[in-house]
Order: sequence, then structure tokens, then C-alpha cells
Amino acid sequence: MKSLYLLRTLTALFFTSLTLYTATAQDLKYCGTDQAMHELYRQHPELRQAFIDNEAILDKAKPSKDKDGNTVYIIPIVFHILHQNGPENISDEQVADAVDILNRDMRKLNADTANIIPLFQPLAADIRIEFRLATIDPQGNCTNGVDRIYTSRTSYANDSSKLNPWPREKYLNVWTAKALATGWAGYAYYPSAATGDMMMRDGIMILQDYIGSIGTSNPYKSRALTHEVGHWLDLGHPWNRTINISINVGLACGDDGVEDTPVTKGHQSCPNLLTPDCSIDQLQSGLLDFSSVTTSSGTNDPTAAPAVYTKLQPTQFKATGLSSNPTAAGSFSFSGWGTGAPDAATSTAQLTGSIDLTRYYEFTIAPSTGNSMNITALDFDVLRSANGPRSFAIRLSQGNYSNNLLPALSNNQLQTSNGEVFFVNDRMD
Repeated sequence: MKSLYLLRTLTALFFTSLTLYTATAQDLKYCGTDQAMHELYRQHPELRQAFIDNEAILDKAKPSKDKDGNTVYIIPIVFHILHQNGPENISDEQVADAVDILNRDMRKLNADTANIIPLFQPLAADIRIEFRLATIDPQGNCTNGVDRIYTSRTSYANDSSKLNPWPREKYLNVWTAKALATGWAGYAYYPSAATGDMMMRDGIMILQDYIGSIGTSNPYKSRALTHEVGHWLDLGHPWNRTINISINVGLACGDDGVEDTPVTKGHQSCPNLLTPDCSIDQLQSGLLDFSSVTTSSGTNDPTAAPAVYTKLQPTQFKATGLSSNPTAAGSFSFSGWGTGAPDAATSTAQLTGSIDLTRYYEFTIAPSTGNSMNITALDFDVLRSANGPRSFAIRLSQGNYSNNLLPALSNNQLQTSNGEVFFVNDRMD
């Protein structure tokens, strides 16, 4: 179960490598995993259930804690170089460079982690997986982990080009080619799609000029292998991990099924990644529940801020013009309010006085950097004790707090006065 959990926790790193994979030059080619999975499910709809069953196992997987916390999982890797003695017959040095880059990414040793969007930086982690070029082949002979295969299939590589595969239970197989028949840069199937009779689909197929940062490749393409290894380890694109596998990359919104990234969509260019697209964040029930309030908290609610991955940034509640400390723990309540009506009052006609504009609660909801926000509704719970305030209004900074907002009532203990001031029929404590 430990290994399953580790595979899922790679997503934050995978999300970062994805952006680097797409930030390439004009001859950019794309990852074909979504399309490959879409076509596979079209031909073999029965494999959808294997996908669903596999997801159920992953969802139940819990992290296992190592006694020392330093276990590193080593996976032997072999590169099958499909070539016809052209530039596609890449050097051993280029292969070794690719493995070095892959391991830096997996161990969070890549210097560009500083470029991760700040909200996601706390989620990126060393996942303690390393790949080593195989030193022993399946027959027990010494090897450098590079298997060169002379074949015309290098010019139109696909699943049928996965020649001489080494046992998948012992090695990660990577095939490099001059060109893929589909025009992609590379692809890999999820593990659930490469088992049993379909095991010949296992491994990674990738263009030779997306391997490493030297030789026929360059630094802009050097993270493609990291990206495809993510798929091989059962990670989807951040925008697409559903059983309906969309092929509309850049058009459809989706999710990868892991909570460290919000709903988003893919792009066929490299936009400002803070640009809002699909994500809708809400202040969920219990997010601002005043659980940290004590009778000595002061006028600011000390409840912790929301999780880092939300696109909304609410502040704590603040009391203005009221007593210096709450009157009860776990409830953001202060003395100094005018009650507005006797406790037995049941009608707005029994209201006395007026709203005191100098005494109020306030809090701010703002979009995080680079995002926009559209408020369509605010829902909240109100408790009123025997001597608590009987009426209240809500105003927004938009319009300089000059107008009360029109309420929509969902509790029969509430009425409205003049259509815009809440009136509490009876105590609700």
C-alpha cells in the first residue's frame, strides 16, 4: 500500500514538470496519453472497469510510515533505441543525461522548483523514487541499460514498435524513435490498461529528441521523460483523470482525482498559469467555524486560514466597535450590541431603534494573485441568545458599503424588514 500512496503523491511534482514539457519551441509536440487511453477504451470498453477498480484501490490507500523515513525505491530502466543508423541512434551520454534529469525531478533536486506557483510550493515533495540504468539484462548478462535495435519502425513508431521488451515486473521499458505514427512527443498507458493480455502496451514510447538535454534534444524538451514516467506511475494530467478520458486537450475542464490541484484544463500553449479557467472554489461549511475563538482571543478570529490550494483568500472575522473579547469560546460573539426588540418579539413591527453602523463584524474574501472572483451568494448561520441583537443587515465594499444586500430566507425563524434587514423571530441557540 505504501507504493500506491507514493505514486499518487507525485502529482504536485508532475504538475510542475507538465508546464515545463509544454513550454517548448515552435515545433512543439504533445503528450498522447489522453488520446491513447481514449482509443484503448473505445476498442476495449471492458478495460474501463479495470481503471475504476484500480482507482478504488488507490483511494483507499493510506501512507505507510517508514521507521527512518528515508527509504528510496530503486527502479531499473532500459532504453530500447529504435534506429536506422541516423541521428535517432542517440548516444549513451544522452540517455544518461535523461536519467539524471528524471532523478532530479523525482527527488525534488531540480533548481526550478523555485518557479512553482507559490500556492503549490508546499505540496511539491521528494517522492523517494530513483531510476537506475539496468546493469543486468533478463538473461543475467551485464548491460549498460541501452538496447539498440535496428528497425524501420523507428519512423512510424507505435505499440507494435515496442520490440524486445524486458520483463515489466523488473524493468521500466522506454522505447525511443525517430517519429511516432501519431505525431505525438510521447505517451504511456496507465498500469490498469497494461496488464494481462494488454501487457505489451506497458512502458513508454517517446521521440529521441525529447530525451535528455544534450545531443539531439535540448533543455526545453528534457522534462518530457519525467512527464511520461508520471503516466506510467498512474498519474493523469491535472485536467483529465476521468474514465471518460477526453481528447479535447485545451477545451475540456477536468480533474486528476487527487486533491492537491484544483479543477483545471489543458492548454496547447503555455499561458499564464494563474489565469482563471475552470476552477470554482467555495467557502465550505466549517471553513470559518470560529473553533479557535476563546474569551481572550481579542477582536480578530484566530481560526487558521484556508488550505493553500484554494483560489479564494478569506481573512479572519473581525469585530469593530464591540467589546475587546468574545463573550463565549467557540462563538464569535461580543457584547455592546443594541438588542433592537424584546426577546418575546415575533414581528418586525416590534423592532425598536435602528441599525448601528458603528458596530459590525467584517471579513474579506479576495481572489488569490492572478485569479478573478464572482460572488453569487453568501450563506451563513446565525445564533441569537436571549439578549443578542435582533436585526442585522449585510453590506459589501462594492458601492462603499452604502446599501444593504437583499436577502433570500431559508429559515422560518427569519423575517425581513423593508426587504433588506434581517429580523430574528426568536432565539436560535
